[in-house]
Amino acid sequence: MESLLRELTIRKRQLDEVISSTEEILRQAPAGRVRVERRNGSTRYFQVLEAYSHGKYIHKENRNLAVKLAEKDYLSHILEFAKKERALLEKYLGFMKTRSADHLYRTLSEGRKMLVSPVLLDGGTYADMWLAKTYAGNPQYPERLTFRTRRGELVRSKTEVFIANVYFELGIPYKYECPVVLRNGKTRYPDFTLLDIAHHRVVYHEHLGMLEDPDYRKAALIKLQEYGENGIFTGKNLILTSETSYAPFDPERFRNNVWDAFQVEFLRKVIKGGES
Repeated sequence: MESLLRELTIRKRQLDEVISSTEEILRQAPAGRVRVERRNGSTRYFQVLEAYSHGKYIHKENRNLAVKLAEKDYLSHILEFAKKERALLEKYLGFMKTRSADHLYRTLSEGRKMLVSPVLLDGGTYADMWLAKTYAGNPQYPERLTFRTRRGELVRSKTEVFIANVYFELGIPYKYECPVVLRNGKTRYPDFTLLDIAHHRVVYHEHLGMLEDPDYRKAALIKLQEYGENGIFTGKNLILTSETSYAPFDPERFRNNVWDAFQVEFLRKVIKGGES
């Protein structure tokens, strides 16, 4: 539902802009309308100021008047349809936020939830169920799990603490080192597995924190190649961050990028009851 709401909200904002700009243009448009006449292989234009009138011929040197009148006619129709579409979207968005079928499962008692299998889920309920699924994390080097996040789990570096805390603060559901079984049977443990509610998809995040180490760099490139062979790659569903002595991790830029990529403002304002 959230992905649909997002697209409809974007469409409504587009219509708002079109309506506003169109109304401004029409306020400055010349009077009347244009009549187009095709005769003897040539096209002539007339400015019609009164009903049932053939109009006044527009000479070639005043062709710009015909252009403005034609634009006025076109934009008048655009404005009419845009306002009708916007009204329908506003009504539908208002309904979907409070009474859509996706919200029904959330309203059931805990006892009833145990008896039924949900068919449609709102983003919040889906995220809760996604997070509730347990998993066995990466068994390698457990002694390196020494840094605690705001959510309470242990991670392997201070940068991973910051990354986890950003996801937690922005309300993006995440799992740390959740296993992914590749097509060749190998199991990998991405640093973070994320639920992108706005786009209804799972996204992976690998933080490459030791690129100056040749062995680490080689292993990381092999892992990224394996991800690509399994449909996990940047530009689609993989986030990559890194840090070196000459190119340090930029916390503020990371937070801003996450805010934009996961449509955090949309989720907070639109889905959770804010402005439309």
